[in-house]
Amino acid sequence: MSIECQCEFEEIYQIHEPNFEKILCQGDIFQSEIIKLKIENPESISGWIIVNATCDLVREGKTDFLKFIPIRPLNFYINQNPGKEDKIRQQLDIILKYNSFKAFFLPPSDKFGEGMPHYAELGYITTLPVIMKFDDLTNELLKFRIASLKYPWREKLAESLGNNFHRIGVPEPPEKWKEWRDQSISMCLEDK
Repeated sequence: MSIECQCEFEEIYQIHEPNFEKILCQGDIFQSEIIKLKIENPESISGWIIVNATCDLVREGKTDFLKFIPIRPLNFYINQNPGKEDKIRQQLDIILKYNSFKAFFLPPSDKFGEGMPHYAELGYITTLPVIMKFDDLTNELLKFRIASLKYPWREKLAESLGNNFHRIGVPEPPEKWKEWRDQSISMCLEDK
């Protein structure tokens, strides 16, 4: 199956030339080789996105850990979430609209991911300790950077991560509250 992206989403990426800006930024995309972990399905990882805040990445000593999330082909998501076609289509629509807590859509690009759609797995954050001088680490990582998310996609990624981890759960309302709701509705309808 060949997917050809003929939409403005291709502009989601900033492709880096060798002499591009020499700083790390949230939303930078790296080759999969930068992180080798013993994880389930490592062959499905096409790359990594750094998710530390840019303000922490540009100031020496501001962060003790670098945080990355894996990038996988969208087909991997589909295969990991089996179900009927309608259910899968609904799940993918949520991802494509950037409303998912699990996945951040990355459209096809000829510079990244073999021209296939991908997603960043929001719930799988890998942290690596900063164990060398930050400038040296930055220079080493930049050798593997292949692209970055552009504005506003970089900010949307940060928002998606925040929504994933900063939600506050509250208990279901007690039945008494539902009675109050119904009474309020009845009173309002009677006044009309």
